[in-house]
Amino acid sequence: MSAASENLLEHIKRYVPGIRADNSEHGIERLIILLLGFAGHGKSSLINSCMCVVKDEIYRNLAGAGADEGGKTMKRTSHHLTDTIRITDNRGFKKMEPGEILTVCAQQRNLRLEGDVEWEGDNLQETIRCIPLVNKHPKEIILPVIVHSCLYNLKVDEENSMKKLINKCQEITGQLRSLGEVTWSEKNLIESIRQFKQQEGTRQEDFLVPVFVYSCYREWNCMEGDEIKKIFTSVHQITGIQPIVVITRCSSGNWKKIEAKFVEFGCTRIVAMENYTENNGTRTRETDENVLKLLTMCIEEAETGIGKLAKQDPSRRPIKMMMGQIDQDLELLRKTKLKYETF
Repeated sequence: MSAASENLLEHIKRYVPGIRADNSEHGIERLIILLLGFAGHGKSSLINSCMCVVKDEIYRNLAGAGADEGGKTMKRTSHHLTDTIRITDNRGFKKMEPGEILTVCAQQRNLRLEGDVEWEGDNLQETIRCIPLVNKHPKEIILPVIVHSCLYNLKVDEENSMKKLINKCQEITGQLRSLGEVTWSEKNLIESIRQFKQQEGTRQEDFLVPVFVYSCYREWNCMEGDEIKKIFTSVHQITGIQPIVVITRCSSGNWKKIEAKFVEFGCTRIVAMENYTENNGTRTRETDENVLKLLTMCIEEAETGIGKLAKQDPSRRPIKMMMGQIDQDLELLRKTKLKYETF
């Protein structure tokens, strides 16, 4: 490793989030690098590569990467690069369907817990379940009412499902109004959460930087490209960050062509590299430097974002995140309802 690379590595190891922020009360304690991408594109291998370089040790398959990038990961799991930087493995996309995109948006808002990643299911229920659990200080979070918003009259089976949802939320939080006070309106749900957040307040402790991993081994698909662009737009709207792109397996295809596609999407931070793998675990200067380049990009994005957060009321951002996610959850429910009614 060159002297310049050793200096970069030392900088990464000593990194403290918000070190450049004017306001030290920003509350951020950790940088979370959240990996996104299709199944089998090298997310787990990228984690192994980062761990290998930052720890300055021989290659080990710590993230459980599959042979030949087989897309084995089904859970969201964090790995500690340093005391303040974590890199998070994620389940790969299958077809970028609405449920997948919605789950990714929830992850960006820190409204999904680590563990199994389900692309199908009741996203609104999962969001509500996560609200009192994602914060590291549970005494600061109370959920006084849970209301499932519907723009149509509830049928008997829908009403029973709603009761099950409410009972489940009561088991989790221990806090709920009596059923007599519940009204099935979107306004009630949003107002209730706004009230309890105003009363309690929380501090955002993690700053998420999204990293999209794409393999040259796969031919560029225009339809998938359109879906990727939609996800990038959503992620940027939520986080204020255009995802950093890592192009893997560069020797397997025309990575310059793929890079040009991401540039069209507005991406300015792109790293093309080969991961360390079971079949290619010998460390090289080039891969080491690309890993350090990627992590430095993540730190720079985090510092820019934390600088903006430092100028805001730290108790307001979680409210905005929850409101945005619930709006998306409800919109998918409406579209699903219309789809079945039309059918």
